[in-house]
Amino acid sequence: MAAHSRHKDLKEKLPSVQLTDRILFIVVAAEISLQRGDPLPAWVAYMDLAQETRDPRFAQRALDISLSAQLTEKTPDSARMWLKISPHSAAAQQTMQLLLILQSNWDELIPLVQAQLTHTPATKHVETLLELQQQLTRSPDKVGAANTFATLLKTYKTHPQTQLALADCYLFAEQPKLAQQVLEKILQLDAYNADANLKLAGLELQNNQPNAAKKRLLKLLTQEGHRQQPNTSQQITQRAYQLLAYAEEKNQKLEAAIAWIDKIKSEELTVMARIHRARLLIMQGKIAESRKLFAQLQNQPNLTEQQQHALENTEITVLVENKAYTQASDRLKAQLTARPKNARLWYNLAMMQEKLAQYPDMETSLLHAVEYDPEMSQAYNALGYSLANRNERLPEARSLIQKAITLNPDDPYLLDSMGWVEYRLGKLPEAKVLLQRAFTTKPEAEIGAHLGEVLWQLGELNNARGVLRQAILLDQHNETLKETLQRLLKPGEILN
Repeated sequence: MAAHSRHKDLKEKLPSVQLTDRILFIVVAAEISLQRGDPLPAWVAYMDLAQETRDPRFAQRALDISLSAQLTEKTPDSARMWLKISPHSAAAQQTMQLLLILQSNWDELIPLVQAQLTHTPATKHVETLLELQQQLTRSPDKVGAANTFATLLKTYKTHPQTQLALADCYLFAEQPKLAQQVLEKILQLDAYNADANLKLAGLELQNNQPNAAKKRLLKLLTQEGHRQQPNTSQQITQRAYQLLAYAEEKNQKLEAAIAWIDKIKSEELTVMARIHRARLLIMQGKIAESRKLFAQLQNQPNLTEQQQHALENTEITVLVENKAYTQASDRLKAQLTARPKNARLWYNLAMMQEKLAQYPDMETSLLHAVEYDPEMSQAYNALGYSLANRNERLPEARSLIQKAITLNPDDPYLLDSMGWVEYRLGKLPEAKVLLQRAFTTKPEAEIGAHLGEVLWQLGELNNARGVLRQAILLDQHNETLKETLQRLLKPGEILN
């Protein structure tokens, strides 16, 4: 955290503090305490000096000590002292504001920001609020951050930019309906607002309304209002092309989607557009052509290591989505040639080998994964679950899953695996308890299928049918669920 921007940010003059022998002695003693690895007395000394002299430099030093020495519980007190001494210091305000955001302390943040805006020229309110919205994304409480921003906006004149920022807050908080309401209000006032139309089209695509999104985007491309600023107009047009490609993909019009992608010339969007094109080629069964495109992307100059790995992961994901498991396995083996000690790559390869029923190879890959990352709970779990699912070496499977749970006790997927192996071992009551915990925490179709089967075997048929109905609603295409229903139901029987 950047604690401050030094005293040039202070609007008021620094107090005239005489450097007495006593103050010098306290400062030297505090610094010696720091050098000896005892930061708390130093922090107390500087806080006392700040209180006594009203000199913000002592409060800033106390803040620096609390941050560098990780005196977490002391940091807010340091920031409050600095702000109390220098209430008009932009740096003090920003530091206190960020600390409150990180703590999700909305009750204290709201009056602080309101006071800051009261002393800010009205022409700067939008800029100040937009900066605040960016900081709010750092809070762990996303919903609280969105609600706080909405509360603050009620005090100030409605402005399209701050309303768009509010929509972003709601999207960040995974509250798309509230975001949609805000965007629709913006368009009631300004039907030609390009940013609102683009965001709303994105939401329509998420809601599986490709035709509505397409209609909106085509209308946007014909509007002249956004073309008044050439640079902005070009960005809007390119983003519209990108969203139109997704709309056509959802309509299963892959050639039309590729045609929109090929219109994208924006340097910012080119890589993502070409990745999208490669994914569409795989969906068309043109795997060789897609892999060639991915290779071209990965050989582009100036790619960071992070971008390189992102491209590799995207290619594997797309191949898996289209059940091209052999090709995905080949790509992972090629990546392992360059990074043979990468545990994540070994784990991903094992998942492909499981899909291909190459169980001895899968086991070898998972053993490599835990060799290079002994803390990888997913690898222990994957091997244990695979053994349990095949009803093989059940004591060993249980031991592996228990190891995973030891590393990650609250993971519902691990509880599901343990429940399943207990079921295979004939311990139905124990399996029921574990699977109920897992399904309550993570209501997913596969976990529901496991719980439903255990309840069925316990003779709790009504409960079993209820759970299985929930699982169908969650994902009727889940393979484990379909296999479970096929085992439990007689031919032609309907789950009622």
